[in-house]
Amino acid sequence: MDSISQYIKVEEDVLFQRGIEKGIERGIEKSKQDFIVNLLRDGYYSLEKIASIVGVSLEIVKSIKEQNPK
Repeated sequence: MDSISQYIKVEEDVLFQRGIEKGIERGIEKSKQDFIVNLLRDGYYSLEKIASIVGVSLEIVKSIKEQNPK
């Protein structure tokens, strides 16, 4: 295995790069969900305004609200 590592760079592997991209996408989605939950807890903004602020659909905000009651 050590002899192969000098010829193959993990960072250049297509599957490795896809995994990194997926991880980044999941992180972004998680941060959006957390932001929505915080805005909902604040109670200052309407669901429509939260959707607009975060850049997601109203249905997503409603779904997150149902999953995270106060």
